[in-house]
Amino acid sequence: MLRVKQASEEDFDVKMFDPQMRGLLDRFIRADEANPIIPATADFSFLDLLTAESDTEETAKKALKEAGGSAKAAAEKIIAKERIVINDWKRKDKAMGESFAERLQAIIDEIKNETKVTTETIKKLIELLKSMHKRNKTPDGIESDFEKALWNNRSDWTSLEEESEIVPLIKEISEYFMTKVFDGWKDFTKPAGFKCIKGLKKILGTNSSEEQSYIVHNIAANNL
Repeated sequence: MLRVKQASEEDFDVKMFDPQMRGLLDRFIRADEANPIIPATADFSFLDLLTAESDTEETAKKALKEAGGSAKAAAEKIIAKERIVINDWKRKDKAMGESFAERLQAIIDEIKNETKVTTETIKKLIELLKSMHKRNKTPDGIESDFEKALWNNRSDWTSLEEESEIVPLIKEISEYFMTKVFDGWKDFTKPAGFKCIKGLKKILGTNSSEEQSYIVHNIAANNL
């Protein structure tokens, strides 16, 4: 028997109304899709072990199984995990984090436009999560995560545009943090941190502002 929930939280039976009123109800009242209930025993910890080489097909099957067969519930779980990973990326490498966030939003927009979530959508989400576990391509010589973060966010901290100028500068900055800074350099309110910033300003020169030297310091603090 079809029942409709009113704002007063009371149910009423549409069969109580005459055919004309029932026709209006059918036209203007729509029942939303019920939210799937994920089994209490569901375990999505396998998403933490996902790598760039993981099998997308098998991972999708596992996600659907843990979600009790509901693609919508599986998608919600994967999206929640991706948001956590993206936040971590934004902390370490803002440019990459924002790139992943845009790609995730594009998939979420697709889901909103679909009548239902499909297995193919689940696979797209898994492919995105897998891509978060590998670095983008960078110029030769850019090796560590710190150096890659500096490269990816270069427009935030230097006015230089030529790769031939930026790469050697990144290597010099990396060497500086590896060999010249003192314990406690991450806290620039302390002597070691103050000296670190002072040394950075000297390396960056006139191609970076004082504020941009703090951006480099922040990237280093979140990657080293």
